[in-house]
Amino acid sequence: MNLKIGELIRERLKAKNINQVQLADMVDLTPPQISRIISGERGTSLENLIAIADALQIERGHFLFRGIVDEPFMTAVSYFPQLS
Repeated sequence: MNLKIGELIRERLKAKNINQVQLADMVDLTPPQISRIISGERGTSLENLIAIADALQIERGHFLFRGIVDEPFMTAVSYFPQLS
């Protein structure tokens, strides 16, 4: 799991004043699963990542590709509504 995704989740949890237990309830995962995703200890499915992004109101393309690809690619991705 990309640690940058974990950092983004952590940042958004703090900004929204949501804890990991609440997020786990929102996305039907366990708190230990959320903790492992955030720490980068374990990966998860694309379905779970999308659920987390939606629960935290993070634009999907930005969430899934943050820090992995460059900005021009992200601009191109923004044209695909299924990712946003």
